[in-house]
Amino acid sequence: VFAPLRQWLPGLIRDVTAKQSRETVIEPAGPFPTAAQKALGLDAMRLMGFDFEAGRLDESTHPFCGGVPEDVRMTTRYREDSFLPALMGTIHETGHGRYEQGLPRELLGQPVARARSMGLHESQSLSFEMQLGSHPAFAGLLAPLLVKHFGDQPAFEPGNLHRLLTRVQRGHIRVDADEVTYPAHILL
Repeated sequence: VFAPLRQWLPGLIRDVTAKQSRETVIEPAGPFPTAAQKALGLDAMRLMGFDFEAGRLDESTHPFCGGVPEDVRMTTRYREDSFLPALMGTIHETGHGRYEQGLPRELLGQPVARARSMGLHESQSLSFEMQLGSHPAFAGLLAPLLVKHFGDQPAFEPGNLHRLLTRVQRGHIRVDADEVTYPAHILL
């Protein structure tokens, strides 16, 4: 399964990063206070339909989600030099949380009210993060929230924000990886 991926993925990463190096991207100017990042994350969760009557967001050293449909506990981590890791982590964990909250509460204890597999669970969270979270329309919805929490700056223009959200970058931390480099972490 991994042999073909090992063959073509490094070239894809090289080609995409080379193309992106020719694009103009305005970096957001921080710092980004933790309290403002948490408020942004909560607003993003509301946009994605998270039920706060049946769950919450807290802080930890590593993002995770657990619980049952009527009590979903999620965490994320914050870095004041960049809001993107916390935001994308929160979007990812919201995918897990929405999956849990979508299980039929009236059938608790029955097999149908349990998550089908971790593979399905992870596919839902990655869909939220990589598809919804990096969509141009979502960037348009995020832009005014970023201005609200961090002040107006050119980096928060929706087109630039979309380029930031879809930027491919090599990195050492799997949970911060983008859609293209994430499989490289699995190969390692």
